[in-house]
Amino acid sequence: MLLLAPPLDRVTIGRKIKALRNAASLTMEDVGDDTGVNKSTISRLEAGEKVNFPIDFPFRLAAALGCDVSDIWADCEPEGDD
Repeated sequence: MLLLAPPLDRVTIGRKIKALRNAASLTMEDVGDDTGVNKSTISRLEAGEKVNFPIDFPFRLAAALGCDVSDIWADCEPEGDD
């Protein structure tokens, strides 16, 4: 039986993405261009909204932000059922 972990806290992840983007002096458009999504997707991620993305997106996002994937998703608490 396959057990999936509960979803992570999207608000915390969004704050981390925004902090990393600002630290790298990047705009949402810069990150969107580097990851292949539009800036509204980056805005929604930073706002903690639920966003569907390709499985490789976290790696593209981390590369665009100049960090490791774990820098974004580490220490985020699971949230309740969606």
